[in-house]
Amino acid sequence: MKCPKCHSENPETKQFCADCGTRLTPAGSPQASFTKTLETTTDELARGTLFAGRYEIIEELGAGGMGRVYRAYDKKIEEEVALKLIRPEIAAEKRTVERFRNEIKTARKITHKHVCRTHDLGEEGKALFITMEYVRGEDLKSLIRRTRVLATGTALSIARQVAEGLGEAHSLGVVHRDLKPGNIMIDKDGNAKIMDFGIARSLARAGTTAEGAIIGTPEYMSPEQVEGKPADVRADIYALGVILFEMVTGRTPFEGETAFSIANKHKSEPAPDPLTLNPQVPEDLSRLILRCLEKEKETRYQTTGDLLADLDRVEPSLPAGERTPAGRPATKPKPATSKTITVKIIPRKLIIPALALIAVIAIVLGLGKFLPKKEPALSQDGPQSIAVLPFTDLSPDKDQAAWCEGIAETLLNALANLKSLQVRGRQSSFMFTAQDNPREVGRKLNADKLLTGSLQMLGNRIRITVQLVNTADGGPAWSDKFDGAMEEIFDIQDRIAAMTVSKMKVGLTEAESSKLEKRYTNNKEAYNLYLKGKYIERSVTADVIQKAIPVYLEAIGKDLNFVLPYVQLSRDYAYLYIAFGGVLPREEAYKKSKEAVTKALTLDSENGAAYAALANLNYSFENDLAAADRNYQRALQLSPRDPAVLEDHNFYLIQRGRLEEALEEIKLMVEIDPLLPQNYLYLGRQYYFLRRYDDSIAAYAKGLELDPDHINSLTWRNFTFLAQGRSEKVLDTVKRLDQLYPGLDAAWRAFIEASAGNRREAEKYRDAAMDEFENPFYLAIYYAALGDRDRALANLTRLYNENRGVLSFCFLVHFFDKYRSDPDFVELMRKSGFEFQKAPGN
Repeated sequence: MKCPKCHSENPETKQFCADCGTRLTPAGSPQASFTKTLETTTDELARGTLFAGRYEIIEELGAGGMGRVYRAYDKKIEEEVALKLIRPEIAAEKRTVERFRNEIKTARKITHKHVCRTHDLGEEGKALFITMEYVRGEDLKSLIRRTRVLATGTALSIARQVAEGLGEAHSLGVVHRDLKPGNIMIDKDGNAKIMDFGIARSLARAGTTAEGAIIGTPEYMSPEQVEGKPADVRADIYALGVILFEMVTGRTPFEGETAFSIANKHKSEPAPDPLTLNPQVPEDLSRLILRCLEKEKETRYQTTGDLLADLDRVEPSLPAGERTPAGRPATKPKPATSKTITVKIIPRKLIIPALALIAVIAIVLGLGKFLPKKEPALSQDGPQSIAVLPFTDLSPDKDQAAWCEGIAETLLNALANLKSLQVRGRQSSFMFTAQDNPREVGRKLNADKLLTGSLQMLGNRIRITVQLVNTADGGPAWSDKFDGAMEEIFDIQDRIAAMTVSKMKVGLTEAESSKLEKRYTNNKEAYNLYLKGKYIERSVTADVIQKAIPVYLEAIGKDLNFVLPYVQLSRDYAYLYIAFGGVLPREEAYKKSKEAVTKALTLDSENGAAYAALANLNYSFENDLAAADRNYQRALQLSPRDPAVLEDHNFYLIQRGRLEEALEEIKLMVEIDPLLPQNYLYLGRQYYFLRRYDDSIAAYAKGLELDPDHINSLTWRNFTFLAQGRSEKVLDTVKRLDQLYPGLDAAWRAFIEASAGNRREAEKYRDAAMDEFENPFYLAIYYAALGDRDRALANLTRLYNENRGVLSFCFLVHFFDKYRSDPDFVELMRKSGFEFQKAPGN
């Protein structure tokens, strides 16, 4: 079959050209058209263009009502800048140009670390453009969409930085007038920078009414702006109040179907109390926000100095772990990851298994002797390695985050099926963006290449631009633009995957080629709903799962044969019982999970994740160990590098007592996701289970470099310290834990005294921490430490009956080593499927 694009010959069985990746259509079949493109307007600049004789265009950063923004290299000053190309209909008005020039002269006077420096206003032919400081990072709107609700301390720190920047501008007589999250950049270190001073004022004075021109943003406009009255510094304070409201609640105070209805609410309706939307917001902060949002400007904060004083007064009301001293940047947002056994002692509530929220701070890793490699060089021989980064949203409203992440994840999963490629995991890869330095990203992820891209939707049209980047030098290996109707999204994804494989010169087996070309649905609505469900589950809690389940069911309603939602439903139903203390009753969870996974495997008998979900049911609900072994092996054959499959199987290995196998699997998990703190929790805990205490401490140290407040790592490391007899280290850690979760001191002192054989002191601390010791997991460990054999056995038996999935994690704590040959303990553990071996370390 001849390729219609490059005319290469291909076998009749192929769907894509081996040379260029174009979809192949058999003779006589209607040819799908890929020639339709998004209309290119005169205000677009292509990558590599030299504009105005000095600006080399690197990439497009976004588009809005004013025009397009590009990242460019200024050859004259030899540094990168942001270049905003003004829409022709705005630039055509001479008075507007002059006002721009005057306002930018004023804006250039603002030199402050939290204000993005404006360089110049230029003209090239009929094109009008503004150059400004390029900030490597993301705008606050994208950050809010990605994290939904920011930690209160992070929100407070960003608000403080913005207020400081506004204060400097106000002191020079400059009012922003269009302050919004889209005009605030957050750099890679968490520093906030305000953009676009003077631009809104110029547009407003010009009386520009062309469609799409920005003269204010309804969600953030003060009541006086809505009424067309003059705006002063208090309008900026009002907008900052709206932004702070949005950071801590995930939404703006006023919503509506039209811009007019939203604007009118700013005039006529009282702002809702942030506490009603997020009970975690401190009362002092809620009052501060509502004062910013007063209708009458005379009753708001009159200056940013007044506002900053109250922001500082709110700080002490935050949990110690969230406080950010003045002058320090905001803590980076902490995305959630997948399930982990949570062993944290929290007043009134002990949580054993949970899908915990894991904080991530991406830094350079120096991996220790316990890892496969130390400071690994990029792949030399062996398989090539690649990381797929989340795509950039170039849509005007920046509202396609779910599509951007979903398409990138779809491509990542497709490439992960190829044995000749090592694909880095989603959790580590999605910490970066295309704006990050590719050499640094490659070094941190140990990846030879990066696949980056951007997405833009206009009506029913979609444009995806992709780039394959060499991390050795940061240069492009390949780039292309894919345009089409939304109905063609699946064809576009297939072409991108095929082209990526082709450009990396990866050889495929027939089975791999078939997998790469596999399509799970042709229904755009079903796919969109599935991506929405996955996007909801970025942070995994019982509430989040319960919100995602109806979305997956709706996706299935659109396409009854779409396998992926069934797999996710099976996992979610099971987790609501296993991981969240019975949020869903056992029988209901089992029935719904089994129905979903059975349907999934009926539709796709080659789906590795579905076999892993079935194996989980075999072990956790059916006690069928042979079936669990068989189905986990099948899952690993089909998806040997799928992080979720590996994680599920690793928990199973520990539950079965197969500790050395589990260790090797965790090392593979670290290789796939080298920047994920929980992987170092798993590694440190596994070395502890094997009684390799020095290696355990070293592994925890790597994870705690990534996230110093990782509650599970701090807690499990304490058990290693206890095993080493280093009670002073335990107490040092408890001070940190107590800052994060007050009330832990007595509980840990009970463990220390029990392990030292001081029964009276241990019982005194245990009684003081009874709320913390209401769970059989901790009671069993406490009595084992104390040497109270019967009570340790009684609580271990209770744990077997209530939550068998964590039994082995309890029994592997070193205090139980003395009971390894006790017949009653041996029998209980054998009933759970634990393969009894000699005591670790003996």
